[in-house]
Amino acid sequence: MKEISPDRYTILVADDDSEIRALLKEELVEEGYRVELAKNGLDVLSELPFYKFDLIITDWKMPLRDGMSIVRTLQQICPGVPVILITAFGSSRLKKEAEKAGAVYLQKPFSIEELKHAVKRLLLLSKRKK
Repeated sequence: MKEISPDRYTILVADDDSEIRALLKEELVEEGYRVELAKNGLDVLSELPFYKFDLIITDWKMPLRDGMSIVRTLQQICPGVPVILITAFGSSRLKKEAEKAGAVYLQKPFSIEELKHAVKRLLLLSKRKK
């Protein structure tokens, strides 16, 4: 896989579980990415006017707005921004719905390496489209 310059990318991590948010931020910052955090769906949408996110990682089950709602909204207001939808409550129906909406679906528990690979792959694809 080609290399990217992580320090050029800002990622939003949204999860209502503070431990998951902290872990993902730590791992992504260690890779060199800039990371912002959101604890619920409304926080995600309120962050969008202030930052240009290159990628968004969102949990499916969160208070105020769920991850699929966020994916659909992002398609309208930030088309082309890649999204990774993570969940511990997955199903084949949700996976198909997420993929149809253009999101990459990761079932918890997933490995950090699996997440890092998905992040790099999506950022490379996004970079090529620009």
